Amino acid sequence: MKRFALLLLFAAAAFAQKPQLEYPLIQGHGGVFRLPAKAEPPVDGARMVIDVTTGDYDGGVNKGLARAARYVNLYALAGVKDARVDIVMHGGATKEALDDATYQERFGKPNPNRELMRQLRKAGGEIVVCGQSMLHNGFDPEKMTPEVGLALSAATALTTRQNKGFAYFGVH
Repeated sequence: MKRFALLLLFAAAAFAQKPQLEYPLIQGHGGVFRLPAKAEPPVDGARMVIDVTTGDYDGGVNKGLARAARYVNLYALAGVKDARVDIVMHGGATKEALDDATYQERFGKPNPNRELMRQLRKAGGEIVVCGQSMLHNGFDPEKMTPEVGLALSAATALTTRQNKGFAYFGVH
């Protein structure tokens, strides 16, 4: 019995020391852990473009959008104020660009990504969807949520950003 009590005490101590996720800029998604000051810091002026093709979900939102939130939160936690994270959606992620009424009509609920996309835009990044994917998937480009812009294609949007010095990250 004493061993069991001692084991519980050690388990409780280990649990109490577990680091907690923080959400410094994007609330509710993309939680990050604070690290000691000796960790390599990110640089000011960082630019990245997230290529989101997955329709998979994480925590109720698109996995690629959640990953973008994590990157934004990492820079915010480090105190970098001028990092920029843009998102280009196509493939399975195309549906995330739909407005609430169209999403409801097609999938039986309002677009669950709207609030996260609003926060990502407020953080300074752009979100665009491939116009070719919109039409290939049978979606009307006039029925998009206001948080998302329309690109001629994902290829052109990604190339444009990479030519402007954005680092590429794929979430497939």
